[in-house]
Amino acid sequence: MKISTESRDNYTFNQQLKKKKVNIMAQDNNNTGKTRTILGLIFGIFMVIVYVGMGVLLLINFFGWEDPNWMWLRWVGGVILVLYGFWRGYRQFKGIDSNI
Repeated sequence: MKISTESRDNYTFNQQLKKKKVNIMAQDNNNTGKTRTILGLIFGIFMVIVYVGMGVLLLINFFGWEDPNWMWLRWVGGVILVLYGFWRGYRQFKGIDSNI
């Protein structure tokens, strides 16, 4: 059985496409890791700002909670949020990704 030149060319062309596709997928996987790292960094910095900001807003009574029975909660919540924001910022800066 004789294979035509055209079908042989199609076969080699398909093989080349498969190799290129594999190379492109490998590049995508490498870029996906970098993208996740960058997005994780941006999200981490954003959350540090949110925690510290909310803690400061609670401490300066930005929301106008004047009820003396709940004032302790505002102070405790504000201090905890600020401390957690600093802790999270430290972990972000040092690159600690473990759950403590």
